[in-house]
Amino acid sequence: MGYINLGESVRYLKGVGPKNVVKFEKMGINTIQDLLEHYPRSYEDRRKLRKINEFVNGEHVVFIAKIIKPIKEKRIRKSLNIMFFYVSDDTEECQITIFNQAYLKDKLVFGASYAFYGKVEITNGRFEMQNPIIVPDYDVDKIMGIYPIYSLTQGITNNYIYTLTKSVLDTGVTLPETIDADIRKKCNLVELNYAVNTIHAPNDFRTIEYARRRIIFEELFFLQLALQSIKKRNKAEARGISFTDTDYSDFIKLLPFNLTGAQMRAIDEIRQDMQSTTPMNRLVQGDVGSGKTMVAAIAMYIAVKNGYQAAMMAPTAILAIQHKEELTKYFSKLNIRVEVITSSTTAKAKKQIIQDLKNGNIDILIGTHAIIEDNIEFNNLGIIITDEQHRFGVKQRMKLSSKGNNVDVIVMTATPIPRTLALMVYSDLDMSIIDELPPRKKTNKNICCR
Repeated sequence: MGYINLGESVRYLKGVGPKNVVKFEKMGINTIQDLLEHYPRSYEDRRKLRKINEFVNGEHVVFIAKIIKPIKEKRIRKSLNIMFFYVSDDTEECQITIFNQAYLKDKLVFGASYAFYGKVEITNGRFEMQNPIIVPDYDVDKIMGIYPIYSLTQGITNNYIYTLTKSVLDTGVTLPETIDADIRKKCNLVELNYAVNTIHAPNDFRTIEYARRRIIFEELFFLQLALQSIKKRNKAEARGISFTDTDYSDFIKLLPFNLTGAQMRAIDEIRQDMQSTTPMNRLVQGDVGSGKTMVAAIAMYIAVKNGYQAAMMAPTAILAIQHKEELTKYFSKLNIRVEVITSSTTAKAKKQIIQDLKNGNIDILIGTHAIIEDNIEFNNLGIIITDEQHRFGVKQRMKLSSKGNNVDVIVMTATPIPRTLALMVYSDLDMSIIDELPPRKKTNKNICCR
């Protein structure tokens, strides 16, 4: 594959076409580094070969067996082709059933031995395995070991993610170390490259724990650095913005639902911060669907009402566009202009947005990393919102803050934070916790920004 630039789009990887680029974007995977940082959520233990007579209904197993009966094929309908055959390892027989993979009939040889991996089921008193992974018996090592399981989206399979990630790691790509050797030694942490390689291709579960510990430590470590940087900036700066008009009744009149008590508490806390001369630095934590985006929308409305602009940085282009579309439904009725800018924004549209933003003709700008580019200049930025802010680096968040003068900051996260951890990690932030989900009504089921 040659030299790999971690910042390049995944579309440059072999086997990733335009359709899969869109699917990856839904998962928050835009660059090759994003792919490597899409860590497994669990693992399958495939280290032991099993005999057929040892099978247990419902378990996943690896076994080697010989095809003992000719392969039969049935076409049930145009879209459904079924192929089945029987294998044996001299202890028992097992039926293999394969759906819509007719090409395998010419590759599988009667009388030859193969290694199989899949889920065992007992059907009519007989062992059966549907759509297993199949390799020649001499390649059994390819399907054995500890196999990572990833979070997926429709059209992206686990084997595809695994194979693609492994192909990148096999090039010997090196991730820049982010934690000083003295800190690693003091905290008993493995190196980053070891952690990333191990978490995707582990040899045993003990090393997985070492890798996980390093990666979790890094997330919390740099999150704390970011927050401490913001705290230091706020202390050094003499005076923030005092928003005098914090009434938002005109905005909530447009909403087709009532705000929850938890949302109202968070909004009241934010209003008090915005009225103060000290720059706001508030964390808003709540589960997905709890209504953090609507709370942020009201904060942006207050800023715009007072003559300032607002910025919102989202982790993916799809989420940025969704925010723009949903918020425009309400803000357009109040003559508030919302625009979105991402890496896929056309050069012509981007040029116009940059001009309008600088001239003050755009009130709210939503975007991905593109929002922090040097040529993005605000006329009078008053508040910034970072959505799932742990996805962004320290320098990126600070760069966005520097586009205004002592701006207010709201950090939104869906990560559950225990109170004791919050006191330790977020001691420099004021916290608003949205611990109440809105009632799901038929008229509201498609409103994603509540």
